[in-house]
Amino acid sequence: MRAAAENTRRPLRALVMDDGEADRTYLRALLHKKFGVSVTEVGNGLEGLQAIEAEMPDFVVLDVNMPVLSGSEVLEAIRQCPHYSHLPVIVLTAAKSKRMFEELMTFGVSDYILKPLDYELAMARFSHLIEQVRNARGMQRTNARAANRNRVLVASEDDRFLDLCREVLDKSFSVLTAQSGAEGLELFLQEHPQTVIIGENLPLLNEHMLAQKVRDIAGKNVRIILLGRNANGSFDRALFDGRLVQTLSPETLLERFNALSLDADPAKVTTERELRRRLSEELPQEMFKAVQQTIGVMAKTEVRIAAMDSARNLSLELEARAALTDKNSHVNATLCLITSRRDANNLASRVMNGVRLSLSECDELFGELVRTIGGKICAAFEHVGLTMAEVDSSVNTIDKTLSDYAADTIMAFQTDVDATVLMVLDVKVGA
Repeated sequence: MRAAAENTRRPLRALVMDDGEADRTYLRALLHKKFGVSVTEVGNGLEGLQAIEAEMPDFVVLDVNMPVLSGSEVLEAIRQCPHYSHLPVIVLTAAKSKRMFEELMTFGVSDYILKPLDYELAMARFSHLIEQVRNARGMQRTNARAANRNRVLVASEDDRFLDLCREVLDKSFSVLTAQSGAEGLELFLQEHPQTVIIGENLPLLNEHMLAQKVRDIAGKNVRIILLGRNANGSFDRALFDGRLVQTLSPETLLERFNALSLDADPAKVTTERELRRRLSEELPQEMFKAVQQTIGVMAKTEVRIAAMDSARNLSLELEARAALTDKNSHVNATLCLITSRRDANNLASRVMNGVRLSLSECDELFGELVRTIGGKICAAFEHVGLTMAEVDSSVNTIDKTLSDYAADTIMAFQTDVDATVLMVLDVKVGA
């Protein structure tokens, strides 16, 4: 924990990958002098991947055209690696083709800067990215909720079993131990673990009293496991989510622990009400990032969240719709990207570098936007325990107003090309 805390307080580190020495020198000076960022430079993609492992940068500045490994190949390698898949990447490119931007979008770039480098634009883009990185660091220090996600509380009178739990489970979880029901309840109130394992015949508060108190406090948002010595013993399924048979064998404990899927999210959505609560807490920021990274990059425009009042009088004339589903959980979602015909044409023109498109071409491009955003929203659903996939999409001419939409989440976005876009996400749970 101490090493992690120190890591969040060190100066930011950037890795600049560019085969142009002049551009690397320019970017190093800008990042170091204006933002106090420590910079490592490399001249090709292979050296860049090696430097990511060696330097562990906070963000990467990546030129698209490089020797050995191209920028797209480096991006693909980063996103496929679990350790670095969320590493922010800002792309440098002289190309302006629609195909190139679509390819980059599939790998989730944070932003882009066109070459030749413009000082004011580079300052603005780096300022925004560095602010996001520093905010993420602050969340690492202060977001106790995130820190609690992998905590397991074990309450048992058996010292040997508690020692074994610490030895076996501490590699993947933060293990809390208690030797009485009262101590277990105190730790639960302080640390809010996701999983509670309660031994039989605890002193002060027995297993049923402790389980009932935990259930009263946290409901179904915590997994409660009864720990017993008898493999055939019964348990109260209203209080306990499963039964773990006690053992002093490290291999057997780990096998039984994994069999209970204790590392799964206990708050995985089971009702529409619970899903909507989780969506309201966790998805708006992901939706903003999806729109920013898709429309912002492809249309080469700044995107910001707008007040809903600014959209109430907007003429809603074009709707791109994507259907998302998780068949295993019987969850279905509808994602809509909605705007006026004029604003759709403006965005399409920006994507195509000023070329005016026909209505059908504009509709096709608007459909591409919602499909790209839909893919990012599917990834965001993983935070609430769902594996969503896009199953259908369409683009339709409509004549509606904001009041015609009733959904879990409605957000308005504005761009610097005088275009307003609405995103509507509606979720249903059921067979």
